[in-house]
Amino acid sequence: MIPTEPSISGKFVADPNEAETSGGAVMLRAKVAVRPEVRDVDGTYRRLPPAELELLMFGVAAEHALRHFRAGDQFIASGQMRTSTFVAAHIGHDSRWTTYRVVRSNRRRRRPSPRASRDPHVDTVPHAPRVGAAAQGR
Repeated sequence: MIPTEPSISGKFVADPNEAETSGGAVMLRAKVAVRPEVRDVDGTYRRLPPAELELLMFGVAAEHALRHFRAGDQFIASGQMRTSTFVAAHIGHDSRWTTYRVVRSNRRRRRPSPRASRDPHVDTVPHAPRVGAAAQGR
């Protein structure tokens, strides 16, 4: 089964605010607008007027979002819906409306899966040239 969770897409109405939980963790609190869609009996979709709700995030995710989002930014978030609050676990800019450049972090190179080579004598991971007696022709 593929894990899924509720998601919303919308726009920041105002700059997100930084707050702190009673336990001292960083919290993001923001007013956002979403445009709900409903499916009519004939199968077509109709957009409803924008609805405003509060977006909350906590911890490291909140710290990252506070650095990267401001009023007017379009976003997509996944998390849990409460009465009039969406608690987001993940958030990103909506690529339909945002031009951006991806800067990848220095992740460690992943080794190929064991299924990549069924022969235990075949090395599928490239190695840097050796420096030593054999490499220097001794």
